Amino acid sequence: MGRMEPIDPAWSLDRRAQIEGWPFRCGGAGAFERPELNELRDIWRLRAMGKPVPTRPDFDARTLKPFLRNITILERVFMDQSSWRYRVRLAGSTIVDTVGDHTGRFIEEYLPTEVVPRWTAIYDAAIASTKPLRIVAEFMLPRLNFLCGEALIAPLADQAGNISLVIGCIYFHPKLTLPTN
Repeated sequence: MGRMEPIDPAWSLDRRAQIEGWPFRCGGAGAFERPELNELRDIWRLRAMGKPVPTRPDFDARTLKPFLRNITILERVFMDQSSWRYRVRLAGSTIVDTVGDHTGRFIEEYLPTEVVPRWTAIYDAAIASTKPLRIVAEFMLPRLNFLCGEALIAPLADQAGNISLVIGCIYFHPKLTLPTN
């Protein structure tokens, strides 16, 4: 009898995004278009050597300096044993300028209800995979519907060793429009 391989969280999320019509694609962090994201992925992998994932202290201000404007750090906060929410712990200036400052807030406090599941699914997949993910997204929110972005989303452990944090680094760019005849 054959052995079932575990389902890859990145593949599972990408499949769900396709079925649900979510405006992003997800994959492993093999290669990014933005060199900065490749560099951050390599730092994440280096800091993860010998442990399941790097810790939050592994990503101090000195380490994050080249990326800091584009960084977000979210914390998974358990409400009970089977439910959790994500709270923004840090948002870089590009993030704040683009989407607003939501530091200290839970994502459902500022995102429309219908998009919360897709955002939490991304963070859940990063934590479940214990690896960096590559997300390529088109933003559909009214204030951001002219933007696309490429992001690295990766899990981090807190000081107690619990994988309860997610670091994201995103670079925005305008959507390409096709010329009309």
